[in-house]
Amino acid sequence: MARFELVCSECGRVLAEDPELLVCPSCSALQEAGGSVRGLLEVRITDRPPCPGVEGMNAPETLASVLPVASPASLPPLPVGGGPLLPVPRLREALGMPRLWVKDDTRNPSGSTKDRASLLVAAKAREYGRQVIATASTGNAAAALALTRHRWLTPLLGVVIAANLWMCNPALRLPSSPVFIDPTVSAAIDGPVV
Repeated sequence: MARFELVCSECGRVLAEDPELLVCPSCSALQEAGGSVRGLLEVRITDRPPCPGVEGMNAPETLASVLPVASPASLPPLPVGGGPLLPVPRLREALGMPRLWVKDDTRNPSGSTKDRASLLVAAKAREYGRQVIATASTGNAAAALALTRHRWLTPLLGVVIAANLWMCNPALRLPSSPVFIDPTVSAAIDGPVV
């Protein structure tokens, strides 16, 4: 399993993993109203086993070996990742980049790169014993979390900002995934919170 530590992006202090810890206690005390968030924590991988290669990359055992999770059992049963790199000869030529490839994440369960983050968020929620995952989303993060919840039977509270996305994304309409639409919110951070 990958080992990691939390590091304050401001003072460099190393902190142990704690589900209640979102920012550095020392630097966040310097926070000013309306100012930038102080003491954001970064995840630093300290001991990562060698990557087994592309084949089987989305298997729980492989993912657990390179992600900061306790075990493969923490991960939801979703085939996330492993999408192909596609050649784009005309784009290569137009940009003068002969080795350019495009990663096809539309083959992920919700058709989005957000499935990767949702997989890790759901795993950490399970490890922390959290019963609810909430997200402020413009659509893709909510869809990925809704699909994760549907497949893993984990409670989810999803907040979708743009009402029209409800009609566009089938993952948001799964019966076991309660998604609440709030068109009154004018801005969102597109990502999950455990």
